[in-house]
Amino acid sequence: ETVPTSALTNSFTFSIEDSDDFQLSSKATDRSLRNKIYDVSKNKVLPKAIPSFLNRSKKASSRFTSGRKLFGKKTVKSITQIGRRSIPVHSIPQAEHRGITLRQLRNIAYDIKCRCVGEEWTSTDSNYNDHVLQPDEVTFYDLVENHIKPNTKGPKCSYVETIANQEQTPEWFVSHWWGQPVLDFIKCIEMHTFDGGRGINTTFWISAFAIDQNTSAKESTPEERSQRERILTKTMSLTKGIVSIIDSNSVYFSRLWCNFEISVATNMFSGTSTEKRYSHDI
Repeated sequence: ETVPTSALTNSFTFSIEDSDDFQLSSKATDRSLRNKIYDVSKNKVLPKAIPSFLNRSKKASSRFTSGRKLFGKKTVKSITQIGRRSIPVHSIPQAEHRGITLRQLRNIAYDIKCRCVGEEWTSTDSNYNDHVLQPDEVTFYDLVENHIKPNTKGPKCSYVETIANQEQTPEWFVSHWWGQPVLDFIKCIEMHTFDGGRGINTTFWISAFAIDQNTSAKESTPEERSQRERILTKTMSLTKGIVSIIDSNSVYFSRLWCNFEISVATNMFSGTSTEKRYSHDI
């Protein structure tokens, strides 16, 4: 199985079609790329191997070429794994400043729709072992295991630090249950944003994206858990309110951590002066 070296440098763009195939659009401009091909299995560049689809003079190399025909079934997964090695990281030391915009959330929704079938994301639910997910089935538990951790394991950072160029101080703190489908969650964030007359660059603090997920809460030390609680209160003090995203079965209200977040928000600002009006949107 081979993929062009240009796949590592945005010289090619990918789009999943019919959940079973994707197309490859050639935008190669560097002539040197025409003389090299990357061997995934051997992890090296092979010189003077010129694939026909890079030769624009031939009719056979149309703008769109079926990637699965060229490289086989594992192409999407292989290319994605290679791309993850060079993800830029912009360090944001203070977790409370790792907000994420609605625009960036929409990009994540696009990633889910384009990647989960091609990369064969599997469910983290033990009742559905090895079940290959469809985009509307992906929960936050699934997203963390299949997308966030693979992209942040190397640099050991939060997901926001891989997509933001600088600190993004949140305007809203989001409380939610991780078992809710991510695409439904993003639709709720959109409704909250546009119903309130806010813009696409409105920032939200969402734990799955703001905290390094490579160490789970169960594996973390008491000091690390205490640090997470301090981050919670610091973040709320920066925001103008809390947004509770309720799932279709209202499991949210039975989750201890969700109730704890509401309690912290309520107790922090109850009985205080009117200098800070803290909102709770459901």
